[in-house]
Amino acid sequence: MRECCSLPIIIFLPSQYIEEDSVKYNLVPPLGLSARTPREYVSPYLRSRFEPRSAAFFSSRCSNLSRERKAAILDRTRRRGLYNAIFKIFKHLNILLLYGSILNFYFENLLNFRMVFEMRTIPKKFYERSPDVVALELLGKLLCRKIDDKILTGRIVETEAYFDKHDPASRAAMSEKWQEKMSRAPGKTFVYMVHNNWLLNIVAHASCEVGAVLIRAVEPLKEIELMKKYRKIDNIKQLTNGPGKLTKALKIDKTLDNIPVYEKKSSLIIIYPEKKEKFEIIKAFRIGVKKDLPEPMRFYIKGNEF
Repeated sequence: MRECCSLPIIIFLPSQYIEEDSVKYNLVPPLGLSARTPREYVSPYLRSRFEPRSAAFFSSRCSNLSRERKAAILDRTRRRGLYNAIFKIFKHLNILLLYGSILNFYFENLLNFRMVFEMRTIPKKFYERSPDVVALELLGKLLCRKIDDKILTGRIVETEAYFDKHDPASRAAMSEKWQEKMSRAPGKTFVYMVHNNWLLNIVAHASCEVGAVLIRAVEPLKEIELMKKYRKIDNIKQLTNGPGKLTKALKIDKTLDNIPVYEKKSSLIIIYPEKKEKFEIIKAFRIGVKKDLPEPMRFYIKGNEF
């Protein structure tokens, strides 16, 4: 017998049997059968056990039984009809729940797909300028990290600019290896580790030059609960207010090194905000460096808590 798959919710009901001349009549659908089993694939014998009995059927088959016995048979038959009705109710209920969960899943993903589609990524030419100019203009832009069907989003509120080997605080001054990394194509990520923390930089420089912008802090906007889970803290003020903190909150590591932030297909992108906000920018000297340039190269939004 061909069987069709039954519904997610399974109800076990007690079987009621009547014995007459060593013949058993099962008053509930046998195991393996469901309300969705096609009629043509069910044998006549099983169909006779599965379909409801009428009063005439039992009168003809059970004519030699007592009145009480016949009444019991009819009562059990009516109960079997009730069981079938319950099966049908739960079948339709399960279908509604199943389709409801599917629609909810697609609705959530549709919102994310729409957000990705409508994102206005910052073009590559934006990063083909001096690092200090790029660092200044990156303030207020949105840093988006795509993880599965989630998009973790933060507003860039603090940056630092780094230059070539003539900048004493720059990585390019340490070795040619670092200088080569910072001279890669503008608009690509440059991720490295300091004190067991990954730091996110965006390569930015004019043609044939060296430079990068360190993203020091972002203001969390979307998927904040997921950021808290990655950081393992609940205090939102301490969530992304540092270069090492934001990489943990956004799950940024070495696997995201050397990827373009101007392409929508990337796992990490920088986009324009929906509405341009006005804010005051403060310039200061860079943090955690032994020797700095005479001009301040750290930029942050005045009054922002992050």
